[in-house]
Amino acid sequence: MGIEDVEAPVMDINEQLAEKILGWSVNGLAKHYLDCAWISGQMRAKISRETVIRCLTEKLGDAKKREPSNYAAFASVNDLRKPLEEGDSWMAPLASEPGRALSIIRYIGTPITMSHARPAVRKHLIPLLWPDASAAQGAPAQGAA
Repeated sequence: MGIEDVEAPVMDINEQLAEKILGWSVNGLAKHYLDCAWISGQMRAKISRETVIRCLTEKLGDAKKREPSNYAAFASVNDLRKPLEEGDSWMAPLASEPGRALSIIRYIGTPITMSHARPAVRKHLIPLLWPDASAAQGAPAQGAA
């Protein structure tokens, strides 16, 4: 195929988390929310708040250019907080039903349910991205870690 020598960066855990947050927020695929819970709970020592916010900002901007109608509800990273807080009650723009694609999870790995994921996301991920959880929907600007 001619790609044997093509180098491509491997996505680090911060970028993977950003992708999962966007995947949950826009597609409503439960597997993305479960991954957010697992990553933020089990790998939090490797997570950089500044890096996740930077990745989310860049990826959201790119996605809004590619698919403006699908991302219209997300003006900024701050708008990604609501889907994370709502968990399984979130109805994403592209979702046809809550918990869509829950059966397409993984073949290996520790099982986790949505009822376990929501408290984990609220305990670990939301405070990571929005340290003042009582503040009104405000993530800090990039670089203000």
